[in-house]
Amino acid sequence: MNNILHPEQVRAFRRMTPRQKLALNASLWEHAHALKEAFFRARQPAWDDEQIRQAARETIQRAAR
Repeated sequence: MNNILHPEQVRAFRRMTPRQKLALNASLWEHAHALKEAFFRARQPAWDDEQIRQAARETIQRAAR
């Protein structure tokens, strides 16, 4: 982790409470889904909302492995 992040980022994360870290994680997860959904909406205009959500979900799940 320290090799990827700036030292100030590491210090900020260490100051965060577990609740703050969970909230940040949830926010990042929501943003990732929103960005992927926007990507698929632009690329696949004929897809319905469920197809968009499913494609975003699958893409993010694959990336998490």
